[in-house]
Amino acid sequence: MNDVLSKMMDDCVPHFNDAVVNGIATESVKSAPDYIDAIIRSAMKSATEKLEYHGWRMLSPKEEYDTLFTTGNNRINYDIAVSDIYKIELLFSYNGAPLPKRYLYMPFLEDGGMMHISDTKYHIVPVLSDTVVSPDEKKVFIRLLRDKLIFTRTNRNVILNGNKIAGQVISSTIYRVSTRAIKDDLGSIVPPIALYLLAEYGFKDTFLKYAGIEPIITYDQDVSKYQETHDIYESIKLKPRSLKETHYIGHNVKVLVPKGKTTPYVENIIVGLIYTLDALPANANEMVDVINSGDIKNELVYWKLMLGKIIFKNNYSADRIYADIVDHFISLKSYIDNLIKTKLAEIGIMVNDFFDLLAVILGKYSEWLLNSKTYNNNIFNRYIDVLYYIMYDIILGINKTIFELTRKSLKKDLAINEVTRIFNANISSKKIFTLIKSSNQNITMLLTDYASDNKYHKITSVLELQERGKNVTKSKSQVFPKATRTITGPDLFMGSILYLPKKAPTPKLRINPFITLDMASGRLKPKEDIMESIMLLDKMFNGKIIENKEILNSEIEVEIDNLD
Repeated sequence: MNDVLSKMMDDCVPHFNDAVVNGIATESVKSAPDYIDAIIRSAMKSATEKLEYHGWRMLSPKEEYDTLFTTGNNRINYDIAVSDIYKIELLFSYNGAPLPKRYLYMPFLEDGGMMHISDTKYHIVPVLSDTVVSPDEKKVFIRLLRDKLIFTRTNRNVILNGNKIAGQVISSTIYRVSTRAIKDDLGSIVPPIALYLLAEYGFKDTFLKYAGIEPIITYDQDVSKYQETHDIYESIKLKPRSLKETHYIGHNVKVLVPKGKTTPYVENIIVGLIYTLDALPANANEMVDVINSGDIKNELVYWKLMLGKIIFKNNYSADRIYADIVDHFISLKSYIDNLIKTKLAEIGIMVNDFFDLLAVILGKYSEWLLNSKTYNNNIFNRYIDVLYYIMYDIILGINKTIFELTRKSLKKDLAINEVTRIFNANISSKKIFTLIKSSNQNITMLLTDYASDNKYHKITSVLELQERGKNVTKSKSQVFPKATRTITGPDLFMGSILYLPKKAPTPKLRINPFITLDMASGRLKPKEDIMESIMLLDKMFNGKIIENKEILNSEIEVEIDNLD
């Protein structure tokens, strides 16, 4: 009889997701070496050809033991405290010659996501992260493996068909330059990201590629014959406030767009272009002549010089500006790798390279800011991540190493000792120990406090939020962030209302043991029938009237009176 009852219960009662209740982090961390391999291969796309990466291999126990005695020191120090780590070797060569062995400790986790570091037991907590794009009311944050970028907007009026309208200049500090090396003569002029597209494709193809139109650009020309067929954009001819120039003379550049073809992308490109010429009006007429000459090679040089003048505040010679910006554009090739492409595709953004992403940002920026609350509340725009957070310092060290080697190799061939010095300065084999040795604790790390027979309640049910951290470390100022203060239907699919912390009572901080999850991507994958119920529940939370028939069809037992 018990066997029959057991089978009936097994058939009828939902099953736990083993990966969740046993610890999502335990399974995720198994792929740590492959994750680092992907990071290196991405960074190598913009590396000097003199440096080559040949993959990684795991050391045997004897090989790992032998590495303790290859330090070159007579005295060997070894930490006998328990740490759940193992060693791999990264294989590099420079100018065809193998580099000295480069070792790196990788973590492994016990059941329940437990990890010992220096004899202290921690619980590794998965983090509910935004999928690359994180908008709020004032800016858009883009998290790539190579870099973290913040896109902001600056108000700049322009003239459209004779009337002043409010425009926006979308910008980001993609190229970071030391302020100590720059004498500022442009004030707070920002580099519009429209300039990146213009410097990569030229004026004509920037509009053709992403908007399918061919606008006209001119100066000091009577454009009255185009008034019926084109929208005419031009400068207000007022000096930008921060521009340090006493006798300012504006420019007469006009950009004409076929009527009915203006989109947010088109307008943001035009405003960025006009703003650039407002900051550098002496270059305006020559820039237009170069565009209209049809010499695309020369045009791209001019756009790069314009971008460099804004970034370097007009400090450097044209030759140096151009060389630095060309190197910068080469580095941008590695900003979008297969991992980032996949994550962007999961939220409906299809890109092939970094410039495609900039075009998307220009087109969707205002929409993202306007709908930021709804976007952030939707857990289907997010994924569960572990590796980025616990491997962050290693990722940072890899990117710094390859960038510095490439920059210095452009000037001369480096000796092996210099290459080794750069590696040693940025990639230590014990980099994983920064998880506990940094000034602020990593957001994924919790000291184990567990005295129950069921690991799910206090251990594997715990989920952390990206907003509650500062970068990859814990933040005291974001205990209960805005995105957690509204409960949605998807929240109750993904999260749990049990065991909630008092300071942040939201289901986003506890994971549902029955959840269906794609472990490879960390994405939530509800079945179609469950999805219907989720969205119906979301309507109820939003105070929308629901027909009785819709409720009955969904097989959800609710009180249908007073749904408002």
